[in-house]
Amino acid sequence: MKFIADFHIHSRFARATSKEMTLENLNHWAGKKGITVMGTGDFTHPLWFKELKEQLEPAEQGLYKLKVLNSNEGLKGKETATRFLFTSEISCIYSKGGQVRRVHLILIAPSVLAVEKINTQLGRIGNLRSDGRPILGIDAKEVLKIALEADSSCMVVPAHCLPPESIVHTRGNLVKSIKDIRKDDYVYTHKNRWQRVMEVFTRPYKGKLYKIKPFYFGEGLSTTSEHPFYVLKTQKHHRLGLSRFCHPGCVGNKKHCCKKHIATKENFTPQWVQAQNLEKGDVLLYPRFTGTKDIEHIALQNFLTMPYLQKEILHTNNLFDVRQDERLFSRQRSEALSSTVITMKGTRAKVFTSTISVSRSFCRLIGYYLAEGSEGGDLISFTFAEHEEQYLSDVRGLMQEIFSLEPSKEQIKAGSVELIYYSKILKDFFSTFCYQQENREHRAFTKVLPQWMLELPQEKQIEILLGWWRGDAGYTSSRILMNQMKILFLRLGIIPSVYIDRAKRRQELGNSFIEGRKINAQHDLFAVNRLAFFEDTYGLLSMPEFQKYNYKTKIRHGWIDENYAYLPIRDIDITEYEGDVYNLEVENDNSYVAEFATVHNCWTPWFSVFGSKSGFNTLGECFDEYTKYIYAIETGLSSDPAMNWRLSALDKIALLSNSDSHSLEKIGREVNVFDTEMSYSALMQVIKAKDPAKFLYTVEFFPEEGKYHYDGHRLCGVSMAPAESKKNNNICPKCKKPLVIGVLNRVEELADRPEGFVPPSAIPFKSLIPLQEIIADALGVNVGTKRGKAEYEKLIEEFGNEFMVLLDTDVEALKLATLPEIAEGIKRVRERKVSIEPGYDGEYGKIKIFQDNEQRSSVSQKALF
Repeated sequence: MKFIADFHIHSRFARATSKEMTLENLNHWAGKKGITVMGTGDFTHPLWFKELKEQLEPAEQGLYKLKVLNSNEGLKGKETATRFLFTSEISCIYSKGGQVRRVHLILIAPSVLAVEKINTQLGRIGNLRSDGRPILGIDAKEVLKIALEADSSCMVVPAHCLPPESIVHTRGNLVKSIKDIRKDDYVYTHKNRWQRVMEVFTRPYKGKLYKIKPFYFGEGLSTTSEHPFYVLKTQKHHRLGLSRFCHPGCVGNKKHCCKKHIATKENFTPQWVQAQNLEKGDVLLYPRFTGTKDIEHIALQNFLTMPYLQKEILHTNNLFDVRQDERLFSRQRSEALSSTVITMKGTRAKVFTSTISVSRSFCRLIGYYLAEGSEGGDLISFTFAEHEEQYLSDVRGLMQEIFSLEPSKEQIKAGSVELIYYSKILKDFFSTFCYQQENREHRAFTKVLPQWMLELPQEKQIEILLGWWRGDAGYTSSRILMNQMKILFLRLGIIPSVYIDRAKRRQELGNSFIEGRKINAQHDLFAVNRLAFFEDTYGLLSMPEFQKYNYKTKIRHGWIDENYAYLPIRDIDITEYEGDVYNLEVENDNSYVAEFATVHNCWTPWFSVFGSKSGFNTLGECFDEYTKYIYAIETGLSSDPAMNWRLSALDKIALLSNSDSHSLEKIGREVNVFDTEMSYSALMQVIKAKDPAKFLYTVEFFPEEGKYHYDGHRLCGVSMAPAESKKNNNICPKCKKPLVIGVLNRVEELADRPEGFVPPSAIPFKSLIPLQEIIADALGVNVGTKRGKAEYEKLIEEFGNEFMVLLDTDVEALKLATLPEIAEGIKRVRERKVSIEPGYDGEYGKIKIFQDNEQRSSVSQKALF
């Protein structure tokens, strides 16, 4: 049986709701609209529930009807036989993950007994009499638990994490364990930029961890099953194994392709995919850290911690751009300080210019120091093997060029040569410049680059890599330095393989010996080598140090573009885990770049499960272990299924559309259309299964008409599309206060698919405008006028109900029954030929079907006759 259902409405006991919202009137208007199954709304309110029990009687299983059925002879002699379904809405306001949450839930129950059990439990938590939609201080998960305990067939409809040692790229020291990240830290995101951490979430977890291991970054990343990764879901060549897949440009004509296989655009559209849904051969996207900012000079004195003398002293505090860790010399004033020098007390002390040019030579020297430099006492030194005279000569020349210093001593021992430079100032400089400042030990495992050097132009960064590679050939005991070199390689179009040799493993194998010296493994050893060159702008492959990577075969895994490295998944390990897991809420981008992968963190801003103000980024964050019992969400008036289809995480979730009506006329402005048995269990099964043969489609508002579609600030009359809001940093240009972020913006934040994507399992939808609004627009009058109501009643009398008029009646038949402008308006709405000024910050959107001049002229002419 085909029928229409509206599950979400309110009774007269709810705030801001018409006093006409009685069962008798609901029954009557459901008949006028063409709705067969109506939600009761507000079953938690004691007085309304009392009326429900008194006035309803059982009909089909789990459905109820009025005990005294109104007979509306005026509607072509048809009786309205509305079936009621017990529903209610709960407003949950509570704290979770260090943030106040506001989530609205629709409860659907099969019987009076189930409702009584739910009300008893909720009544112990808060005052159910205060509002038809009570506000309770209860976790949304607990509401679901209460409903399921009352009856396992109850349904709740809402209107991802890493283990603690997972490394995330942060601004400042580049890497932090996720457990050490705090609110207001900055993390790198999938959009190749730094964004602020808004909240840090932690929860106990027991279950499976998925370790996603791509080529090159074999250490991979472990997450809980539902945590999304930024990936390409590829088409696999099944006859060659799941790890083989199409690359960009594959059109099915290559020898390794499947028969008749054609790679489609969708296979190369990035999306967010949960760990449990990833396969070998899917491709992880990893940002190339693309930001570039050249620094021409630095101020030597800004890296000195000990007392020094400055000759020709200038007040330099106003001449430096001191931001975070950079301590950068102001370009505009660099020449003014060129004659300023720094020295120590004493007549024989060496004099240094107060500015250092950040030249290619300086960058190569820093690379050498990171590999082979050390400091101690009042000196710095560089140590190379005797046969590496080319590198020794290069360091001598660089030190002379940059600091005007010759080696104080060259010490030869056990086949190595150590260049020693005595200078308290240089020792102080390199100690500050090349080591973690929060770590007092200045040794190999604490070496780092200043973070601003990660954004220097490539021609300078190639010199850093060259000096470091000549000394260490891609090995380091510093985790931060490993990640910095990884980033420099990626910026240069080279993907390095990263391998971690754990100190624990080396300890278990026993002590190692080098030149007769016993080496105790105290720190992990990081290898950044086995380089895959996708670009070689600076001719590294022609240098002796890199010639071994100039492979003849050119076989490489993945590919690279200007923004990302594309890393195919090589393996997926699944292990059991019990302990705390962590997640981050990140401003704007809702993502963060971990060491070896990029991961992610209903719609109205204030009270939906995905709301921008206090909602969640995933259903799993909201309902935890009870997420498996969430079978549907309500899209809301400001979003439609097409917007929700952009989130792959909702593919298995049914999208329901309801009116959320507070008045009789607005019943059915959004509904669901089914073709199934008339019973509670049949309805719930169709929703759970998302069966398109039985769940035919939903009827939607045009989402732009919803009052939270765009961003805006109602008090200032400011309305903005997401792109414009972004340009204004989400700040109202008039009052300088934060904008209310709308549904479209929030979808853009969470979407992992392009606009227009339609999942294979999608339930279709139709966008309509309520008939009274179409009539008003056609007549050029306001909704609710006498003339408009007369035309509305005329059409209902002729065709039976509103949805029959809007959906099923032939346009030619409509023209015979009403004004041609009204028939034309219905036709245009069916064809989506409307213009809408989007709603924002509580203001409904303004929809227009006709241009003012065309509707006035034609309607006026009609009236003359």
